[in-house]
Amino acid sequence: MKALQWRFEYKYRMSGLSADALARFLPHLGFAPDPAAAAGRGTYHVSSVYFDSPAMTDYYDKAGGFFKRKKIRGRIYASWMESGNQKVWLEAKLRTNLLTAKERILLSGPEWEMFRTGRYGELLAAREADPKTMRNIAWRAMASSVRPTVLVKYLRAPFLLNTPSPVRITFDREIVACHRQDFWYTPFVVPVVGGDEVILEIKFSSSVPHWLSDLVRAFNLNRISFSKYTEAVDALRRMGKNPLPR
Repeated sequence: MKALQWRFEYKYRMSGLSADALARFLPHLGFAPDPAAAAGRGTYHVSSVYFDSPAMTDYYDKAGGFFKRKKIRGRIYASWMESGNQKVWLEAKLRTNLLTAKERILLSGPEWEMFRTGRYGELLAAREADPKTMRNIAWRAMASSVRPTVLVKYLRAPFLLNTPSPVRITFDREIVACHRQDFWYTPFVVPVVGGDEVILEIKFSSSVPHWLSDLVRAFNLNRISFSKYTEAVDALRRMGKNPLPR
């Protein structure tokens, strides 16, 4: 199990036109498209199934701005699941004040199904690779009695600045959500952000990049608190598809 790597994540909401202009400017700062997006010509799809307790504890922890909080999710880098044998990244995203870190492990299709349906004992008995990370995430899931709640999907364009202290910038657009407990296709999705809006994320692990203040001024950026999970729950509620407990 690797040590947790903590980092800052600054988030901004911007129009599609402004996001495209900023993406064209990034090479002047030394950024290059993330090689992970090469197959998709600079973009890839991200789909995440978020887990929460019956009382929606993680949702309300974020809404309340708690100092320490978490999110548990399964993630695939595709628009929809295409096979029951497709591998899924299982993640526990942890936050302490302004810093975030991830516990992350790659599950086989059958292992994902065990986790998704709450068969933790069966999964822990079957899992051989990286058992400590698996135990940590399973413990967090069991402690909160989580179950899959919401599916969130979006298209991501990532950029990297490879320096001794790397910086990653991502542009997330076409963010939609639905009530699903898995990754299988459904046409019943609702938009999470309006129109052509894009969520910009700047991720770094040490001091604030020296060029950030100039970038914020040049593109008139306003930093926001934004969680795709909580925004998805709110969007579904506005559409009359309320996942919140009564």
